[in-house]
Amino acid sequence: MNNLKEIKLSNKTKLNSAPFVEIVYFNDKEQESFKEIYPVSHFMDKNIEVFKTIKSVIN
Repeated sequence: MNNLKEIKLSNKTKLNSAPFVEIVYFNDKEQESFKEIYPVSHFMDKNIEVFKTIKSVIN
C-alpha cells in the first residue's frame, strides 16, 4: 500500500506527505459521509506527551 499523499501548494509546487492515516466515516446507508486525514506524526506527538508525563511521575 502506497501511503503517499500529494498536496498542491501552488500551480508548480507540490509537497509529498507520507505516511498518513485516513479515517473514513459512513452513514446509515453505508455511504461515505466524510474523511479525516492526519499525518502519522499527529498521533505520535500525542503519545509522546503522555509518555513524558508518565516518565516524570515515575522519576
